[in-house]
Amino acid sequence: CSSDGSHHGPTKDRGCTDILFLLLFILFWVGMVVVGSMALDRGQPERLLYGTDSYGNLCSKQNNDVSDGEPWRDMRGKSKLFFGNPFVPDKLQVCVSACPTEFSKNTGLTRADVECRVNTTDDSTNYFTATWLRGCVTDDNCPCYIRYPSFELLNRCIPGPEFDNETRSEIANSEAGETVREMLGDVINAKYIILACAGGALLLSFIWLIMLRCCGGFMVWTTVVLTVMAMIAVTALFIVYAGRAKETYDERKAEGTETTRLRANYMTLYVLGGLGGLIVFIAFLALLFMRTEINRAIEIVKEAARTLGHIPMLVFFPIFVVIVLAGFLAYWVVVMIYLATAGDPVFTRVGLLDNEPPRLLEYKADNTLRQLQAYHVFGGLWTVNLLLAFNEMVIAGAVAHHYFREGTSHILRFPLLAAVWQTMRYHLGTLAFGSLIIAIVQFIRLVLIFVQKRLEAANNRVADFIFACLHYAFLCLERFLRFISRNAYIITAIRGSSFCSSARTAFHLLTSNALSLLALTFVSNFLILLGKIVVVAITGLVGLVWLKTRDDLQYYAIPLILIIFAAYAISALFTTVFEMTIDTIFLCYCIDLDEYDGRYMSPSLRAFTDAHAPPRKSSNSGSRSRSRSRTRSRSRSPRPAYEQRSHH
Repeated sequence: CSSDGSHHGPTKDRGCTDILFLLLFILFWVGMVVVGSMALDRGQPERLLYGTDSYGNLCSKQNNDVSDGEPWRDMRGKSKLFFGNPFVPDKLQVCVSACPTEFSKNTGLTRADVECRVNTTDDSTNYFTATWLRGCVTDDNCPCYIRYPSFELLNRCIPGPEFDNETRSEIANSEAGETVREMLGDVINAKYIILACAGGALLLSFIWLIMLRCCGGFMVWTTVVLTVMAMIAVTALFIVYAGRAKETYDERKAEGTETTRLRANYMTLYVLGGLGGLIVFIAFLALLFMRTEINRAIEIVKEAARTLGHIPMLVFFPIFVVIVLAGFLAYWVVVMIYLATAGDPVFTRVGLLDNEPPRLLEYKADNTLRQLQAYHVFGGLWTVNLLLAFNEMVIAGAVAHHYFREGTSHILRFPLLAAVWQTMRYHLGTLAFGSLIIAIVQFIRLVLIFVQKRLEAANNRVADFIFACLHYAFLCLERFLRFISRNAYIITAIRGSSFCSSARTAFHLLTSNALSLLALTFVSNFLILLGKIVVVAITGLVGLVWLKTRDDLQYYAIPLILIIFAAYAISALFTTVFEMTIDTIFLCYCIDLDEYDGRYMSPSLRAFTDAHAPPRKSSNSGSRSRSRSRTRSRSRSPRPAYEQRSHH
């Protein structure tokens, strides 16, 4: 499983990492398949689709089984579930062929005019007296129930107004129905405008990258300066108004009037002015101290924008991951539905009428079924996190390849495909390890939420407080682990090291460059947020103007909302890739500067680094030290490794 010389990556010798966790993931998925097959065998999703009556009979099914000594009934042709008592729906449920649309008549009732329990064979007219039936509903002792107006919803008869065919026709042809049809028609008529605006949002995202390369520094520093000026203006206003309030206070005090409120007013304004001045002073010192780091962050963001311009297919790779993720989630939901409907029925004979079969109380899951559900939930968390990690490592691998190979004859034409191959061949174990850690923390959070819900009935405030603290503690832990894992994947993509080694290296690099990381976080978050706003605003404005030129559209607000949603989704997808590119460039830059003396930087990044590098001592010992350092850098350098392989 080691490299055979055809591998294209920043490290010459690369082998499979964390293979034990890959085997563990494969074994776990064997269990997932077993759980899925058991769920398909025991589950009854028809219970959710059609429902069951009060005696366990599944509506629309033949029900050949026997429960508690009583044969189940043939309910074929009766696919609707009718609630005998609409005020207490769980009292009696009956399978019917169609939902009633009107009340049972008041006089002359027959068996055909009411809904009766199973095994009700007495045709006594006493059961079919409307007054008697209405009176026994509250006692839940009626063998039969009168019908009431209802409408069908998900094969359930929901109590409602009388919906006869004439009323249904009127509603279908009403103004509201016509409005809905017109809205849907407008979406269809404007489909090409919606698609064109979505494409325009993607084009705007690439244009935004070009703008970042040209004037990213100007945008950042202009915003910073304007923010500081606004803070100074607000502070000055506090002080000016405090002075005026003080003058008013002195005048009223000389007159001998009440001044308590005036004194509190001007003192508060003075305090706010003083705090504002302190904040401005701290901000000024921070900017003065951090100006180099902010400029460095701007250069790294520009480098990330240039990298995405050279590898534009990176933007589309998450779409593939989303498709795979959607397919897995569809499978996961189906299996979960089967597991949720695989419980055994529990019956009772307490409080029943004569000749009445046992009532269904609930479907109860045994311990084995609960364990299977927990297993399936954990498998879902693990798999989702692994797919997201795969997306991150592939992007990191392609960006790292571009950083260390740009400008050489060894740069690949398809670095994205090379990164996919590198990740799948060597590092699925590392992804399984990192995603397992995050999945464990997420599963613990779910267990805490489940236990807290069970304890809500006790109304124990101390327990609620403890569980809330535990929940937020594990939430913070999850975010920290996700941050470390994300950077560990980048190091693995660069060096081919295991998860623990990569996490340790990433943590060391990030803590050693904490100020640069802080500045980069501020700059990148600001530019990404600004980019989203610009892309969505311009796309929405163009869409609005374009839609208003179409006279055939009645409600252009709905297509406009779809345009804005599409623009935001595209910009969010774009910025997700951009964020990962920035993080990868930053760690590549740190490694390059720390180990290779910056020999792989782009000309612009190298020029900035050289201009802001600390002065070096000119002692002989320092010269010898630098000579040894450069010798080590050449021996560990990724680029000569590429050249050696190219000759083979």
